[in-house]
Amino acid sequence: MTRNIKNLKILIAVILFTILAGSLVQAQQRGPQGPPPLPTDEQIEEIVDELATVLSLTDYQTQQVSELYTAHFVEVKKQRDSNRSARETNREEMEQIKKSFEKEVKSLLTKEQQKQFDSFQKKHQAGQGGQQRPKR
Repeated sequence: MTRNIKNLKILIAVILFTILAGSLVQAQQRGPQGPPPLPTDEQIEEIVDELATVLSLTDYQTQQVSELYTAHFVEVKKQRDSNRSARETNREEMEQIKKSFEKEVKSLLTKEQQKQFDSFQKKHQAGQGGQQRPKR
């Protein structure tokens, strides 16, 4: 009888270990949770270059859009850093920053380019939980 109890304890320990190990593997495969990484200057340049091609931007528009993208991600970084220190994420504020950025970009575009910009944004946000992520 004591042998059965000992075997049962060993079996329970092995099952718990297996469950724990499986959970750890899954957590590692998912990667870190949280917001996507911010694009580097090179990635911003790639995004703007692609946007310039897709929207047929003039040199002036390309320069202005590039400046807006750079300023936008500086602002996003500033917001994230302040949220980290406050230990909270304010999604509404981040969404407002994004909307303001998109409005500024659209103000530089023709009506047709604005439609193309909307399509560009949707394409680059598809499958990413609605958050813009840099191309890799």
